[in-house]
Amino acid sequence: MKLAALATICALTLLSAHAQQPDSWEGEWGEFHKISSVPAAPAEGATLSITDCSGNTCKISALSQGTSNSHCDADGTLTITSASQATAHLIAFGEEKCSLTLLRSEGTPPSIEAEPGKGDCASYYCTPGASLTQRYAFRSRSQFYGDDEAACFAEPAPSRAAICGSKSLADLQNQWRDLTFEVADLGSPRVDEREEQARLLASCDHSTDAAACLDKAFHASMDQWNERKQSWLNSVTLPGDEAEAAKQSEAINGRYVHSFRNGNVQGDAYRSTDTLNIARLSGDSISYSLELNFFNGHSCSRKGVATYRKGGFFVDKSKGVTAEKTCYFEVIPTENGVKLGDPTGACRETDCGARGGYTDAGFSFHEKVQEFSK
Repeated sequence: MKLAALATICALTLLSAHAQQPDSWEGEWGEFHKISSVPAAPAEGATLSITDCSGNTCKISALSQGTSNSHCDADGTLTITSASQATAHLIAFGEEKCSLTLLRSEGTPPSIEAEPGKGDCASYYCTPGASLTQRYAFRSRSQFYGDDEAACFAEPAPSRAAICGSKSLADLQNQWRDLTFEVADLGSPRVDEREEQARLLASCDHSTDAAACLDKAFHASMDQWNERKQSWLNSVTLPGDEAEAAKQSEAINGRYVHSFRNGNVQGDAYRSTDTLNIARLSGDSISYSLELNFFNGHSCSRKGVATYRKGGFFVDKSKGVTAEKTCYFEVIPTENGVKLGDPTGACRETDCGARGGYTDAGFSFHEKVQEFSK
């Protein structure tokens, strides 16, 4: 009798352990489909990604995108309680904000039904019109990688499919993207990361080995970006021609004033005035001071000395808010006036309020109101 009871307990224990095995949960669930046939068109749908399972605990991420820019995006941990039920604990800033009850059912294909648990996931992780509480059909046992999860589900082209299926290739894509963002405003013309990536992926779509083609293409592009970065560094650090410096400083010397209609979030309207003062110094330098105004009372304020550089403009180099960033403030003479540049974005962080910045900032010669002497 004791042996029979012990056997029953062992069998139930094995069944329980088997019921909580993560194998049947781990993988990619859901679907996305393109809104139109245009290659760059967005996709709509919803997915669950369940990965890195250990015992009865896994990582989970959820994504939902609608046709009107509505979306949900959440990450957390999954606790498996049986072969058919689990709880998704959605976490932000180290705290669980809400949970979902997941019900797994067999079928062709298997699916997961997400139901509301504790808290309100919709208001925390979703914009109006989107929801995580829906049905997710099984898609792939293997994890998807890359920077566009929706594209991995929406019948990806060969290059995108290669990235979706390879962690090493996805990591290389991330390195390429980070470098592309870094050099985007270093030099001219500006680099558009999305356009560059679309062009690069398209170039490998017809290759017999898309993964190998992409590996080569990403590395070649990164070499190009590093050359661009070095060329830009030379343009802002190497000395420029002194005779040209004197000519350009004389051309832009003066006080510039620009008055415009401004406002705030309360609906108040008022006038603001931007100013830029440039004075010639001896040699290849100028002194400058400026005040720029933006919506809701935000502003940028800066003054210093800028030296003429190889790139054909004056540069004031200073420390950014962190040791990794350097501010290269550019005073750029043009045919029609003066443009201001902040290619690394570090100057904005030290000089400006939240709505302020130097993108497209400048003054025309028509706004010059006074000449300054040396």
